Amino acid sequence: MKHRKQILVLSVLAALALVSFFPAGSAWGQVPQPEPGPILVPVPAPCEPILSMGVFVGANTPGNADASMILTNTGESGDLCADIYVFNPVGQMIACCACPVKRNGALELSVNNNLTKNPVTGVVPTKGVIMALPSSDCYPSHPNLAAGMKTYTITRSNTSSIVPTHEACVSDQLLTLMRQCANIQRNGGGLGICSCPAQ
Repeated sequence: MKHRKQILVLSVLAALALVSFFPAGSAWGQVPQPEPGPILVPVPAPCEPILSMGVFVGANTPGNADASMILTNTGESGDLCADIYVFNPVGQMIACCACPVKRNGALELSVNNNLTKNPVTGVVPTKGVIMALPSSDCYPSHPNLAAGMKTYTITRSNTSSIVPTHEACVSDQLLTLMRQCANIQRNGGGLGICSCPAQ
């Protein structure tokens, strides 16, 4: 009888211990999970300075009017240089140069006469892509990036049409632009250097 009482007491104590260790509503061996917190969505970092990209079509073609690229300086970084990179339709850089743009000023570049007249390939393009970067100095093969430039393209026929260029972050393109421009400057023998209009 005494042994039965001891066994009963031990059973009750064991049951109480289990209840305290596994509270009501919890499964055997289940680890309590923390409450879910808010979902955090990463915010993209601001993209400055901006790489501007414009397309030209029908350039250097008899009967077609010249087109232009206009670069404006918002004054945010003082006087700037526009580092210019010109590509043919297959994506090959054919020219690069840098042109100063005064604070709060504007610069208009002729596609025919300034940007595509002296291609490193010797083949003057009729269509292609122009890219421009704002820089605090005038070295397109080693740009010192700065903010504050806006770029537009102008196409002319019977009327003029001014179109903002496409804008993108420069990080993915910068090293490629620098290397290709440096190669043109080093090995082009004077070809592949675009020009700036007289100011």
